[in-house]
Amino acid sequence: MIKKLVESDRPALVNLIKGQAVFRKEERIVAVEVLDEALKKGDESGYFFYCAFTERLSLAGYICFGPIPMTDNRYDLYWLAVDRRFTRMGYATELMSAAEKAIRSRGGKSIYIETSSLEAYHPARELYKRFGYHITARIKDFYRFGDDKIIYAKHVSG
Repeated sequence: MIKKLVESDRPALVNLIKGQAVFRKEERIVAVEVLDEALKKGDESGYFFYCAFTERLSLAGYICFGPIPMTDNRYDLYWLAVDRRFTRMGYATELMSAAEKAIRSRGGKSIYIETSSLEAYHPARELYKRFGYHITARIKDFYRFGDDKIIYAKHVSG
């Protein structure tokens, strides 16, 4: 089951964020800040969250996206995370499908995903490729020496 974020989802979502071994400390902090901004301001925050739940209503994962300021209907996909207990069960696919559908319904034309070149992010990069995203840019040593920023893109409307 996929649904939009509500306040009662916060504790489980914070636990999921903190449990993501691939996220660095700074990433966890920012992810929680973005979550709180979305809960505080709703759609006006510019952050849209969808949560995936198991049949037993355990939080399985979430996705966060939002419009890119000063662009013509372009969106960033900020976060996609699935609890390690529920990987390879289709939750990432359901979340990505829900986000792409929501973005198209808002008039979105393209989606961009920024990620690290570190080996720990290899599974995420493979996932983006499976969803039809392609590398559109690579900025060498962006995050730190030896850690490039890779930007993926996908056009979602004609």
